[in-house]
Amino acid sequence: MKPSPTASVATLTATAVLLASAAFVGQPTAALTPSLPHSASTHEAVATLGSPADLPPDRTRILSGLAFPPPAPPTSAVLLTLPVPGEPLTLPVLYMHQVVPIPSDIVSWSAGAQQAFLRQSVSVCAFTAQLDWLVAHGYHTVLPRDVIAFWDHAAPLPVNPIILTFDDGSPDWYSTVFPVLQAHGLTAEFYVTLEHIGSSISWDQLRQMAAAGMGIGAHDVNHFQLTGGPVVPASPEVMRYQVTEAKRVLETQLGVVVDSMAYVGGGYDATLMGIVQAAGYSSARAVNRGTWQEPGARYRLRVSRVGAWDDVVGGTLDNAINCVLDPAMSTFASRIAGSNPG
Repeated sequence: MKPSPTASVATLTATAVLLASAAFVGQPTAALTPSLPHSASTHEAVATLGSPADLPPDRTRILSGLAFPPPAPPTSAVLLTLPVPGEPLTLPVLYMHQVVPIPSDIVSWSAGAQQAFLRQSVSVCAFTAQLDWLVAHGYHTVLPRDVIAFWDHAAPLPVNPIILTFDDGSPDWYSTVFPVLQAHGLTAEFYVTLEHIGSSISWDQLRQMAAAGMGIGAHDVNHFQLTGGPVVPASPEVMRYQVTEAKRVLETQLGVVVDSMAYVGGGYDATLMGIVQAAGYSSARAVNRGTWQEPGARYRLRVSRVGAWDDVVGGTLDNAINCVLDPAMSTFASRIAGSNPG
């Protein structure tokens, strides 16, 4: 579905209002071009490791600790494009798990061990470069609840909105992802699996993240894929327990409203979506690929997956370890544009 001419007129009108009031924008930002949905299975298949095309080997960036340089300034002024309340919109939702250094000894691991690690990981230096890119290109992070308020109550969104999401719950969320986000003035939605709390991340750490404006969503209780793909669907009773108990415990422990969830394995069906809605969630994130988000598909938000090989020159382990990246971040840019959602 593409925006209608009426929506385009409304967009230009909203743009004029924005330019006059500067309600959300401190500096000019880049326009987005709507993209069509990209189809994908409702089940996230185990991916084989691919390599990006050869890229100019003129950037080597090795992160030392967590000392970050100031973000690059925003790009030059172009026409601003505001979303139109109640309408579908182009909005990238980035899908990640953990942000960790790539171990130097990974070259000695088995192929299976390498694959298991890398398909869940983004390197610290690549993640930092990606956030630099977002800031430099005028993107503004929002949370799923902001998009729902935009659709249902005409609550305004900034230009170039984007949602960053993380699944499961790992130590780097607090030690690395959280401070890197704060250093860039950005937020993310963290979809928590209850059974990971206490071993991978603590309740106190999640409380600090929530208090700082990070979104806390539910992944479920036991990291159990409930339906989709080759999985035999769980009973409605099991679905209801995994969905409602995760929300109840997170809200009780954290004192926040948990209004979004991510399907484990990306699997969903009509029964599960109905249970999620009845439990009080206002949105759910699947792993269908694309950046075109629709009000009627709020319980299967599309994503772009960010991977360990994105923008690694030549797609080699050595360059991934040493963070030799394409200086233009062209793969990451294609994830945001929706032309290559991963």
